[in-house]
Amino acid sequence: MRSFIGNIKYSIQIIMKNWPILLMFELIYHYFLLAIIPFAEQLLDFALKIASIQQLTHENIFLILKNPLSVVICIGLLTAAAFVVFIELAALILYCDCSMNNEALHLFSFIKKLLVKSVKVISPKNFVLVLWLTILCPLSGAVFSTSFAQSIYLPEFIVDVVTQNRALLMLYLLSIVIINYFLFKWIFTLPDILIHHTLFNQASKNSSGLLKGKLIKTVIVISAFFMILGAICLLLYSLAILVLVLLARVQMSGINAYYLFWRQFSTFNHGIHLLINIFMLTGMVAFIMVLYNQYSQKELPIIERAHRSWFRSALFIPLFLSLLGIYSETVSYQDVSSVLNGNKVQIVAHRAGAAFAPENTLGALKECIDSGVDYAEIDVQQTKDGTLIVMHDNSFQRNIGVSKKVWEMNYDAVKKYTVKDNTAKAQYPNERIPTLEEMIRQADGRIGLMIELKSSGHDKQLVEKTIELIQKYDFSRQCIVASMDYKLLKKVKEVAPSIKTAYIVAIAYGNFENLNAADMVSLEASFATEAMKNRLSLIHKPMYVWTVNAEDSMKRVIGLGPYGIVTDNPYLAQYNIETQGRYSMLGKWTKKLLAPNERGLME
Repeated sequence: MRSFIGNIKYSIQIIMKNWPILLMFELIYHYFLLAIIPFAEQLLDFALKIASIQQLTHENIFLILKNPLSVVICIGLLTAAAFVVFIELAALILYCDCSMNNEALHLFSFIKKLLVKSVKVISPKNFVLVLWLTILCPLSGAVFSTSFAQSIYLPEFIVDVVTQNRALLMLYLLSIVIINYFLFKWIFTLPDILIHHTLFNQASKNSSGLLKGKLIKTVIVISAFFMILGAICLLLYSLAILVLVLLARVQMSGINAYYLFWRQFSTFNHGIHLLINIFMLTGMVAFIMVLYNQYSQKELPIIERAHRSWFRSALFIPLFLSLLGIYSETVSYQDVSSVLNGNKVQIVAHRAGAAFAPENTLGALKECIDSGVDYAEIDVQQTKDGTLIVMHDNSFQRNIGVSKKVWEMNYDAVKKYTVKDNTAKAQYPNERIPTLEEMIRQADGRIGLMIELKSSGHDKQLVEKTIELIQKYDFSRQCIVASMDYKLLKKVKEVAPSIKTAYIVAIAYGNFENLNAADMVSLEASFATEAMKNRLSLIHKPMYVWTVNAEDSMKRVIGLGPYGIVTDNPYLAQYNIETQGRYSMLGKWTKKLLAPNERGLME
């Protein structure tokens, strides 16, 4: 049995055996994705149309289930997504198997062989693959995920709900452990299915049998190899950036070199990431294939070095780099010129900024004002006596420890309780649930309010009383009235057409032109894309994004250039907006190398 280092060397030999075919296939595959995604969007649009839905939101998502054809289309799209994930994994497994058998690959014969083998896998008995490839693999982490599967993830607001509830958090972590346990037990399932044409149930049993008594050791060696690959990829990415810096410095000097670097970076960044992802994913598959053959007690053949003519290499490299550059330019969603001249993104403090003071309190509003953000988002409901209070949940249990609903208590009873301070510093121990009027008075002239109306079904004249308070303090220019209930926004426009409104949606797809009662749209972060931003811009509806707390998500969203982001941590949002998110350190580093004497860049 080879050593761990020996397996690493053998895996690298597998990758390098037919590397031009690997690169060209991956490029063709990603171009194929670019081509079919618009077609998939057209199918989904058609599914909405026949279900008489113009835009898909949390309020109407189940209407699509009423039309049988729409259901069929959605199931078809899910199955197609699973096949797209499978085809890349199948290609890499087949590539590694051919390399281990010293086969000299040719592109079109390789693709033909891949399609023939993949079609044989299609069977109702293998339907578990759909669940595995589209749901379980993305949830398991990057070790098992293709580049397409990594785009599937849990919405951040769901993650926030889970992490804030200890029982849900424990259940979530337990489920992730169980998912990864089975995925590691089934790690040889796909090679068995593809190479030996075994059905999923039998292949998973075979994989479990091969790992009997070796599971923990296998987890350790695969995790170690994954970290080594990650370190190599980080080094390669750094070298690629250094090459771009040197090219810019050779061609120009000073500030011109700095600007040239960012133009080159915006063109090649996605291409560099694609190459690294290919190396990372192929490396993982190669290593797993080595273990699969070892555990099956098959002798690993000596991989012979491929002989390639210099003439073919001289033709291949410029052709590949040209196609890679076109691809990178096509998929580039972030205008990195924003690193140099960024547009202002409004910051909206979620629940008045819940990271540093009890949510939806006057103390939280004070933190918002001190931080200098644009808006504080607050939630408005009605108590039993009709008082408008600022409160998110429909029960007082989490905030003040009273197990009653909002509509079951008068405000005189509510204001006797203090709000729990679960923040890190706990510097607001005596906060009470405020009224909307108190919030408006404190915010007046200091900060804007995004007032989210939450109808419980027990409220009376919620919209009218809210507008009455806004008009009493002449506060309409300082506020946005928002809601997840579109009917409430229609009522706002009927009573006071001049007040700005925002439709908050947890699911967003389709045409938003007919939402006349919404001046702007606030999207859950998972649905915030360049395409959606452009679609909303065309109909003059600014895009807000909620609730953005994780730094990676925050950087991605800021890169899109939305009108505003809703976050619990306004200070972190300010930092990322000022430094332009993901490229802050790179901007400072390149400034020092290319334009050290220029002031005002990335400061």
